[in-house]
Amino acid sequence: MSWFASNLLSAFLLPPFNVILLGAMGRVAP
Repeated sequence: MSWFASNLLSAFLLPPFNVILLGAMGRVAP
């Protein structure tokens, strides 16, 4: 779960990174 928390934090800290994270998440779990 810490990986998920890290991703959420990253998205919150870096708005532009949210798009990359969403794309990666969609690819891993569509």
